[in-house]
Amino acid sequence: LASRVAGLARDIVVGGVFGASPAADAFFVAFRIPNLFRRVVAEGAASSAFVPVFTSELTRGGPPAAAEAARMVGIAATLWLTVIVAVGMVCSDWVIAIFAPGFTTDPAKRALTVELTRLTFPYLLLVGLAAWAMGVLNTFRRFAAPAFGPVMLNLAIIAAVLTLAGRLEQPAHALVIGVLAGGFLQFVVQWPSLRAVGVSLSGGGRGVFRHPAVRRVGRLLVPTVVG
Repeated sequence: LASRVAGLARDIVVGGVFGASPAADAFFVAFRIPNLFRRVVAEGAASSAFVPVFTSELTRGGPPAAAEAARMVGIAATLWLTVIVAVGMVCSDWVIAIFAPGFTTDPAKRALTVELTRLTFPYLLLVGLAAWAMGVLNTFRRFAAPAFGPVMLNLAIIAAVLTLAGRLEQPAHALVIGVLAGGFLQFVVQWPSLRAVGVSLSGGGRGVFRHPAVRRVGRLLVPTVVG
């Protein structure tokens, strides 16, 4: 409920500051692309892969086994998402040609959209880690911190727009800053709860892609990606 109310407030603030401007169009298209990947590799992964695998490990081996499986999956997710983000940033020009072909008639808008896409792609890594944390905490029956994460995203965008849009040469950069800060906060707000259940990303990652939990998550993700 808090997230929905904060989301409404975010839309009111963004609409009031940017209106139906080319900068707003460029940002919404740019943000749609990492958001699409978020639905596939973050939210989809959390619901269809992370929770079932962690729950199975918790049932069979107890909290230590679940914590180790979560750590290895988290390391693997970080590595894969980093690769996806790097490729997405390099190929932003081509991605926009697919997602917004109509922008080719307006070179200035297209250039801004490509720039904003490149800048917002790291959000995918941040929200992917937040989804991993959500899967871990839901397995351990901790729901408050994961549910509050999206509130932080909305509040960060509101704060960035209200405080930075009027000061930056390109006001749309305030939206990017808000998105990246919000993605970071979505993960950070869950960190104390992760520590409380004994899960972290620290330690060695040797053989991470051969770990049974990582392989099971990978197999479970295939139907989500195809869907």
